[in-house]
Amino acid sequence: MKQYDPVEAQSIPKKALDVMQIGVTISDVNDKILYVNAADAEMHGYTVEELLGKDIRIFARPGERRPLDPDKLKSLKNWRRESINVRKDGSSFPVQLMSDVLTGAGQEIIGMITTCEDITHRKKIEAELRESEQKYRSLVDSTDDSIYLVDSACRYLFMNKKHSLRTGIPQSEYLGRSYAYFHSPEAASVFKRNIDVVFQEGQSIQREYKSERDDQYFLQTLSPIRDQNGGIKAVTVISKNITEHRRTEERVRFLAYFDSLTGLPNRLFFRELLDKAISLAKQHERLLALLFLDLDDFKRINDTLGHDIGDELLQAIAARLLKSTRASDCITRPDENMTHGTLSRLGGDEFILLLTEIADVQDAGLVARRLLDVISEPYILKGHSVITTSSIGIALYPFDGEDAKNLLKHADLAMYHAKEMGKNNFRYYTESMKTSAFARLKMEGELNIALQSDQFSIHYQASLDVRSRKIIGSEALIRWQHPEKALISPSGFIPTAEDTGQIVSIDEWVLRRACLQNKAWQKSGLEPIVVAVNLSTAHFENQKLIEMVKQALHDAELDPRYLQLEITESKIMKNPVTAIASLNKLKSMGIRIALDDFGTGHSSLSYLRQIPLDYVKIDRSFVGNIETSPYDATIIKSIIALAHSLNFKVIAEGVETEQQLTFLRKHDCDEMQGYLFSKPMPAGEFSQLLKEGYTL
Repeated sequence: MKQYDPVEAQSIPKKALDVMQIGVTISDVNDKILYVNAADAEMHGYTVEELLGKDIRIFARPGERRPLDPDKLKSLKNWRRESINVRKDGSSFPVQLMSDVLTGAGQEIIGMITTCEDITHRKKIEAELRESEQKYRSLVDSTDDSIYLVDSACRYLFMNKKHSLRTGIPQSEYLGRSYAYFHSPEAASVFKRNIDVVFQEGQSIQREYKSERDDQYFLQTLSPIRDQNGGIKAVTVISKNITEHRRTEERVRFLAYFDSLTGLPNRLFFRELLDKAISLAKQHERLLALLFLDLDDFKRINDTLGHDIGDELLQAIAARLLKSTRASDCITRPDENMTHGTLSRLGGDEFILLLTEIADVQDAGLVARRLLDVISEPYILKGHSVITTSSIGIALYPFDGEDAKNLLKHADLAMYHAKEMGKNNFRYYTESMKTSAFARLKMEGELNIALQSDQFSIHYQASLDVRSRKIIGSEALIRWQHPEKALISPSGFIPTAEDTGQIVSIDEWVLRRACLQNKAWQKSGLEPIVVAVNLSTAHFENQKLIEMVKQALHDAELDPRYLQLEITESKIMKNPVTAIASLNKLKSMGIRIALDDFGTGHSSLSYLRQIPLDYVKIDRSFVGNIETSPYDATIIKSIIALAHSLNFKVIAEGVETEQQLTFLRKHDCDEMQGYLFSKPMPAGEFSQLLKEGYTL
């Protein structure tokens, strides 16, 4: 069996145990004392230092110093017993012992916790009770225990004053009445079964129960009273209040398995939870995900503001993470594939989240992104505004390991990789990914670098009035000038950015640059046009969209009427209520709203009426087939008619031929984009286009 780890034992806050009035001893599987509190040491006439490392059987009488059978030890749980212990000076005294085993991560026994109470006084009372009836009555009334006698029918024959005082019922009302008269049917049934056992077996028994009247726990001892012929005539019931014992036991267990600062499961308890989760996942062929979270630059906060602020920050972060994980039980599919989480603090500034029911490996990344956002919100601690970020490593069962040790190690490695890639992000453990998934992870890191090193640029594609053929707007389209590859179009990296949450930063970068460029064109004397910027649905989830747009307009000094924000209908329908609320706020600012790729999604007319649109954009897949597909031509005519009936204007994308333009003009399409006029081009070339007043 595994040795009990002294480091783990010493992690139990010593001060909390030392002040307890009840003796507490912790021993390992070899019966060596690892911890003893002052009360226990004093009870036996030793100092704490004299007992540490000694065999726990030092308290037993010489003839009783036998080691416990390990197999028997496994079955012990809440082992309560009376015994005779020996003091340092050789004198003996009776004790009430309560023991429980401590188990390790693999459920192996690693030690035992024992509480000890000197019951010399109680034993003295019990002995004197047997000597005479007069002494019996006098002494039982002086004890703090409830004592009463019942016959085989559970009728009260006698009780002491303590019992009457505790229940608030006069002694005279008890006598002759059954136990069932004063208790619930369930409690009376249990009591009757125990009384029957005493009468049948002639032995004392003990049971623990919780009072029906208050939140108190009692240890009940039932002992037979015999007549002169040895027959059992009654049963003595002694109920001792062990509430303090129970609370001590619960406190010891809490200190052993939970982090005292945050109240979260600690490393030891988490290992047990993880082992159980792996066993269930193996049985049901499920995925598990470990999210290893470490705060970025936490030492700087401790050093600058002090450890008190640092501790408060850890508590605040734990509270936020708990709230976030509970709120995100349904991460991507509210009606199925529930994603449950167990959050623990491993120590220092390290937390770990176990996701036990995920449908896809990407779900872990969605949770990680949400946690990063939650943690990065400012904290107000004792008048200080504190901002911190975190890095998260993700390991997946069974891909990254089939046991707790490997999963923890790999999640830890992934976390450090996230720090190396710039912090405030997350990384999957790379060995868990197939070739394409590994390429996605690599791209995620490259996208971070691209944002920081100005590898992105914007190309602008003109929007023209179908009737006048004049430029009236432009769409800002991002391009990535990768240092080792050719110019990468949005389709080559936007899906990855959306999966990882990096799209929020990318969209913000495009928005700010496009607003600044549009204002620059105006300042140069060019006729004002509208610039369109695409938005990801991720903005509607982080609730920072409105402030982001306001800031971009303010910094560029751009009138909101010259900004158009575009979002696809499929993205709006992921969370229509939230999206529509945000779009209404943007529309109230004077910003134009366009629905991109209209006709390819699944929005209903009821929602379409609620979206505060100015434009709908017909997807290029319909426009390209106007000349060859009557079906697509009919769809375009229907879209134009529907949009105009709702007071929306229509922009057609992907116009490449004069025949397509003629069709659109004939059916009253308002604006167009496409290679018939121009491809997307850098800002400098587009500026020249505007200066020349070029028309189609």
